[in-house]
Amino acid sequence: MRDSGGNLFKFERLVDFSKKEIVADLQRVADLLPDSVFTEAAFERHGRVGRATVRRRFGSWFKALEAAGLTHRSSRAVKTRGGHAASEMSDVELLNSLRKLAASLGTSELTKADVIENLPFSDAVLRTRWGTTRAAFEAAGLTPKKAGRRYTDEEFFENLLVVWTHYGRPPTYKEMSFPPSNVGGKAYLKRFKTWNSALAAFAERMNNESDPYIEPAPAEHASTAPIRPSSEERRDIPL
Repeated sequence: MRDSGGNLFKFERLVDFSKKEIVADLQRVADLLPDSVFTEAAFERHGRVGRATVRRRFGSWFKALEAAGLTHRSSRAVKTRGGHAASEMSDVELLNSLRKLAASLGTSELTKADVIENLPFSDAVLRTRWGTTRAAFEAAGLTPKKAGRRYTDEEFFENLLVVWTHYGRPPTYKEMSFPPSNVGGKAYLKRFKTWNSALAAFAERMNNESDPYIEPAPAEHASTAPIRPSSEERRDIPL
C-alpha cells in the first residue's frame, strides 16, 4: 500500500531528535510503564528513538533520565530504596539476570554499560565474583561476537526489504538479529551511523522512481543475473 505521498515504504520514527523531543518521549514512555526501574530495554520497545541516539545526545542513560526528571526510576535509585542487594544474590541469580538482560536486548553480548544501566547491581559485583566482567559474561554463556563482514549498500537494502516485508512494517533494530534477517543491526549502525538513518536511506532508495529496484548480490555458484520483482508484485507487498 502507498501512503498519502505515494510512497511504498514509510516509518513513524524521525531521523533526527532534539534533546527536547527525546525528553518528551522518555516521559511519554515512562507514563506507559509501571512504577519500577525504567530501563533502556523498556524504552527500546516503546520509544520513538533508539537507545544509541539517547546515549549520544546525553552521554549516558542515567543523564537522559536526569534531564527528563526520571532519576527516581533509574536502577541506581531503586537500589538505594532497598532493592534486592547484589551481595545477597547467589551466583546463579546473578548469571540468570545477565541472561535475561541479554534476551531482552536481543543480543548474545553485553557491555558493562548494559549492566549498569539496566540491572539493580553494578559490574563491580561481577568482578568480585568472577574476577572480570568478561569472565562473568562467559559464565552466563554470553560470548563476544566476532567482527562482521563488510556489506554493500545493495546487500543492506536487500536484507532490509526482506525483513520489512516479513513484518509488514519498519523493523526494529533488535529484530535485525533474528530470521529472516541475515545482516545484524550493528552492521547497519557502522554503515549508516543510526538505525533511523538506515531506514530513511532504504525508504528513499525504494521510493526513488529512477532506480526502484534492489539488485541482490550474486550468491556463490548461482546465476549473476539480478532478480527484479515486477511493479505489480511490488504493489502487493503487505505493508
